[in-house]
Amino acid sequence: MWNKTSVGFTLLEILIAVFIFALVSAICATGLHTVLTSVSATEKRSTQFTELQTALLMLSHDLEQTIHRPIARASNVREGFIGEPEAIYFTHGGLVNPFAIERRSTLQRVSYQFNGNTFVRVTWPVLDRLKEQPEDRRVLLDPVNRLRFDYLDEDNHFQSSWPPDEKHKSISPKAIRVTLVLPKWGKLSQLYLIPGAEDINAH
Repeated sequence: MWNKTSVGFTLLEILIAVFIFALVSAICATGLHTVLTSVSATEKRSTQFTELQTALLMLSHDLEQTIHRPIARASNVREGFIGEPEAIYFTHGGLVNPFAIERRSTLQRVSYQFNGNTFVRVTWPVLDRLKEQPEDRRVLLDPVNRLRFDYLDEDNHFQSSWPPDEKHKSISPKAIRVTLVLPKWGKLSQLYLIPGAEDINAH
């Protein structure tokens, strides 16, 4: 008679195999979590950088087409360019109106403001607002720790507001310095020249 020798795994071998499998699975899960976390952080940082670029390009585009055109309000007339430490108001050209479909000017009144912890762009449908008009508010950056505007005069001195005096009421600053403090990026500073400002100041 043939003696059949049973071939199989002992309980101890099975337990060792299960332990090794669990250990490898834990290592793989930890590695996968690390990769996913890194990818998520990279995507978030990339999104924030894109938002920062978009906000600064939008501001640059508007400032490049600044026109010193005062606007009429119901109770007063506001200067073409008004600068505060945390907000600017000005008129710019280049508002697109394809095929002149809408009966409006190509000029637009716009404001960039530090509102709470956000950087906001505000526009109005018409320049001269003899009655209250709805405004369009667009959040450009959120959150923002700090935002400040400074205004360069003809003597190359930065002013905290514009116009700094009666002499400058009808002219724009030569340049604007924008300082941002962002949670992930730290302090950023950008200088924007105002086209034609020097020519205006020369008169």
